[in-house]
Amino acid sequence: MKFLLCTDGSNQAMAAVRLGGRLAAHMGASVALLCIERPGRPRSRQATIEAQARELLQRQGITPELHTYPGSLPDALRRQLQQETYALVVVGYRERRFLEKVLFGSVAVRIAHLVPVPVLIVREPREALRRILIGISGRGFQEEEVRWGGEIARAFGGQVTLLHVLPPPPLMYTGLPQVSESLADFLESDTEEARALREGAALLTAMGLPVELQLAYGLPEREVLRVAYEQDEDLLVVGSAWAVSPWQRLALPNVTEQVLLHTRRPVLVVRPEQAPDS
Repeated sequence: MKFLLCTDGSNQAMAAVRLGGRLAAHMGASVALLCIERPGRPRSRQATIEAQARELLQRQGITPELHTYPGSLPDALRRQLQQETYALVVVGYRERRFLEKVLFGSVAVRIAHLVPVPVLIVREPREALRRILIGISGRGFQEEEVRWGGEIARAFGGQVTLLHVLPPPPLMYTGLPQVSESLADFLESDTEEARALREGAALLTAMGLPVELQLAYGLPEREVLRVAYEQDEDLLVVGSAWAVSPWQRLALPNVTEQVLLHTRRPVLVVRPEQAPDS
C-alpha cells in the first residue's frame, strides 16, 4: 500500500502532509511526496519546502520518495498518477478567491474528478481528525467509505458518526418510514437505507470504534453540511457517484460537489470499490 502526499509549501499543504503521514504510519503504508514547483519561485525556497516536508515525515518514521513537478497542483497530480497507482492521495492547498473560483472553477472539485482513488482534500489546517462524519446514501452499504473513515478514526483515536438523510415528505416514495419515526424504529425496518446504517455500525464496532447513528430529513448536501458545522466535525467522508450527463449535472446537483464547494473542513472522497486492505 502506497500513499501520495502533495505539497506546494502552503500551511494547508503542510497540514495535509502531517495528517497523511500519521495515517500512513498507522496503516503501514509507504509514502511518495509530490512537491509542486510554482513558476517564479526561487530554487532555494523550493529546496526549503521539500526539506521541511521530508523532515516532517521522517519525524513520523517515514522516509518518502520525492517527486517534483512544475505547474499547477491538478496538472502535477495528473502526471504523477499516470506514472504510478496509489491507495490514497492527500492534498492540501489554499483555495482560490471568490472571483477566481467563478472564472476557473473549484480546485477541490477538479481534484475529486481527476483522482481515481480515495482523495483526502485539506483546505483548513487541523491538528487531528478525531470527529469523523460519514454520509450514508440510499445506494446501499458503502463498505469502502465506512472502512476508510474508520481507519482514519483509528489513526487519530477518534469517533465516527454515520448520517443518513431521507428526503422531505413531498419527495418520499411508498415504503420509506414516516417522518415521525424514531431512529430505533427506522433501524428495525427492512429498507436498504436501514440495512446500510446497521452494517456500517457493525463494521465500525468490529474495528473497535465508538459510533453514533443519526437520521436527518432534507436535502443530503444541506444536511451533511449542517451536521458537520453543528457538531464541529474534523472530517467529512463522501462518495463520488458523479452525474454522467450535462443534463443530470444541471437537474440533480451532485452531493459531493456541493459539499466540496461549501465547506472548508477536510473532505475524504471515496469512489466505489476502494476499501483499504484490512
